[in-house]
Amino acid sequence: MKNFLKILSKVAPNLASRLIYNRISQPQKRKLREMEERILAKSERLFVKYLDFTLIGYSWGKKGNPIALLIHGWEGQAGNFGALVSILLEKHYHVVAYDGPSHGNNRRKSTNMFEYADFISTRIKTHQPKLIISHSFGTVSTQLGLLKNPDFKLNQWIIITTPFSFKEFIFSINRKLGMSQKTLQKLSELIEKDANIPLEEINMETLCPKMNPIDSVVIVHSEDDKVLSFHDAERTSKCIDNSELIKLKNIGHYKILWSVELRNIINKKVNN
Repeated sequence: MKNFLKILSKVAPNLASRLIYNRISQPQKRKLREMEERILAKSERLFVKYLDFTLIGYSWGKKGNPIALLIHGWEGQAGNFGALVSILLEKHYHVVAYDGPSHGNNRRKSTNMFEYADFISTRIKTHQPKLIISHSFGTVSTQLGLLKNPDFKLNQWIIITTPFSFKEFIFSINRKLGMSQKTLQKLSELIEKDANIPLEEINMETLCPKMNPIDSVVIVHSEDDKVLSFHDAERTSKCIDNSELIKLKNIGHYKILWSVELRNIINKKVNN
């Protein structure tokens, strides 16, 4: 497939860019692990109409308590946060999480990161959470979702790994696939059309100053993350006033969500 796309990008950049964009718009679904299934089985199911389909959500804890909204990353699902739910319940939060469009138990096949961000913006508006915990590219969706709610004031944001620049992400795909510059340009145009934002502006340095101030922002990232560089977290931290960056070691991009280290951080840092 890689060699095919490399050749196609030279002879038919429009077609190649569309195929690549379609591929990154169809998240692969990972099979739920037993511990993820167990925590989802303890939830109250939520069913939310969004655009022309219904999305599935999950709720734990006492309604009326402050809400903690959990936002998974690309190709993730709500069960990824299973290790954190009990800690948040002990801190008297009402915990809410959703499977994003085309993720988890939702059946729709295609989406894009900006549709996911728009969905997150509707959940922020509906739930008015006191706390948001995001993972990976769910941090970008959270960022864009917050910007679509300019009157909303978030108390605390816990960021578990973060990218810094969407353009850099696209360029990394270019390096892996060996795309032509023409294909890269066409792919960028497709993304900008869906995002309704210039690709150059989809980065933390540009977006963070536009956010309402947040009382507490904690960024947790492992220096051994093979998916997102720790340097992304360092740069992001510099863009968010009064943020705290916590560096972990010897923990992968997905394993961090179930690590003892993260549970201890959540227990210590999350405000009651």
